[in-house]
Amino acid sequence: MSYEELKNIYETNFGLSFLNTSIEERLAVVGLICNVTHQLQMKKPGVTCYQVIMKIMENCDMVDSMREFLTALSIMCEDTMRNCSKFSDFGIKEGKKQVAKIKEILSTWLPF
Repeated sequence: MSYEELKNIYETNFGLSFLNTSIEERLAVVGLICNVTHQLQMKKPGVTCYQVIMKIMENCDMVDSMREFLTALSIMCEDTMRNCSKFSDFGIKEGKKQVAKIKEILSTWLPF
């Protein structure tokens, strides 16, 4: 598979360009999802990033393309968490505020 083919697969399925925000916030959303998931896993093993994201976004209207983006994001987060035991809170100490920040960043999603 060529570089261009792999790039297209990545951008289509796992890119963060659909978030209309800064690079810092794009990276923070991944890190915060990982952190929140890790904290929950300490209490309840088996919790997934997908479950965390869907719970955070459960009261939002979602079209299929947003749901697909969030599924891909959860896969990126799961992969990012692999072999890690320490996660940044990005200066947001309280869990509820981390969740609010995740929701704020995800609300910048654009389908194009």
